[in-house]
Amino acid sequence: MSLSRKNSDLFLPTTAIHDIQASSHPAKVGTINWILHPYRRKHLAGTVGGLFGCWLLLRQWNHTGLDELWDHSIAADQKSDESLFGTGTNEDPWDFTKDRLNPNPSRLAGAATSDRTAASLVEGLIPLEDNDPNPSVHSVLGEEAENAYVQGSRTLEDYVNSLSTFIDVALPQGLSEDLHASLEQYADNKHPKMYLKVNQQRLPGLGEKSGAKNIWQTDAKSEHAQSAPVASWKDNGEGWKWRLLNDADAARYVAKKLDSSRLKAVWDFLPSGILHSDMLRYLLLLLEGGIYSDTDTKRLKPISEWGSGARLWKDGRGWLHGSNGGVGLGDELLGVGIDELGPPSVVIGIEADVGDREDWHDWWPRPVQIVQWTISSTPYHPIALDVLRQITHQTAKAIDWRSKQSQTVQDLVKAGDDERAEKINRASILSEPKEGGPVGVMDWTGPGVWTDAVLR
Repeated sequence: MSLSRKNSDLFLPTTAIHDIQASSHPAKVGTINWILHPYRRKHLAGTVGGLFGCWLLLRQWNHTGLDELWDHSIAADQKSDESLFGTGTNEDPWDFTKDRLNPNPSRLAGAATSDRTAASLVEGLIPLEDNDPNPSVHSVLGEEAENAYVQGSRTLEDYVNSLSTFIDVALPQGLSEDLHASLEQYADNKHPKMYLKVNQQRLPGLGEKSGAKNIWQTDAKSEHAQSAPVASWKDNGEGWKWRLLNDADAARYVAKKLDSSRLKAVWDFLPSGILHSDMLRYLLLLLEGGIYSDTDTKRLKPISEWGSGARLWKDGRGWLHGSNGGVGLGDELLGVGIDELGPPSVVIGIEADVGDREDWHDWWPRPVQIVQWTISSTPYHPIALDVLRQITHQTAKAIDWRSKQSQTVQDLVKAGDDERAEKINRASILSEPKEGGPVGVMDWTGPGVWTDAVLR
């Protein structure tokens, strides 16, 4: 059953209405999938293809759509980037002479400071583990698809330790007790009955905790507050409290909640509004709980019915019960049906399931990608905590790239690799790696890191 719909998805190369259950059917990648098939795409008219390409490029830069918190232009972002990481002057920092690149030394002024800043963001944190260099390839798309996901932690113990350290190092001390208690509760695989509906000590369901029955939306100037899509969330008929945060609200909220913490420093370093918009939704779910949805989405189903009629993958074999991997709950839940389990603590949707489509990386950062424009969770859930941990590491990586950009270009010029040097020179901190940039928006704060956190 469909939960919500995003208006702009009528044009996206994904399904326009997303299901609560992940589809394993290779063809379920979109209502206009036939247009985008590589063997049919070449027959599209050049004009239509050009327009669609321009639209998709804009979509890549602004994947959150109408509710972006900070409506900066690219020029404004570049100015912010310079003032944060470099000289902040208006001069062209690069001279092109005789087809050779000659970096202006002033570009290097903030390099050492930025390098120290990058290190300070992740100091004391447990690094994200590298993916297995020799993964078992299960996808028909090969090793590239397998390595698209960031594993981060390979065991439950490592996962808990890394998040526990992140709580102690990056979050305000006042949140520590609740976050640690929640992490311990959700990571507990010794008491299977806490998953059962009849157990009074079971894990909390979505909206069950006091004060967590929230619907969050963001809008730069609150100009969509009276729109029809927003009304579907505001007038939900089930007692969910609707809240809309504009730019000023968001700034006050983050300043109050994060205070002078490491995570507040991460927020302050983000050079673009779209990154702030992404990070804010995770913070709201982590600290307050409830549902976040973009303002151009429409609720299609009562929230109380989210998850109803779902099926357990493989009937729970090998992951909900049994000793073959999974959460390791043994056989105590063997034969338990989904109706006997407690309500879900997190509800997610599938945005893309590419099947055997070989051009998947041209459209999505992950072959199976989780929806990020409508997400929901109980407060203090490890998934929301984990995505903020990954954003912290990605921010440090981007800052480190920026501090070394000039030197990298110089080294490439000396090596005679002018093509690559110019590519990196022209890249901004928001550029995708294939364009010479550090991480790209999708893998910095967007659906790439959210998908990793959900699947991890």
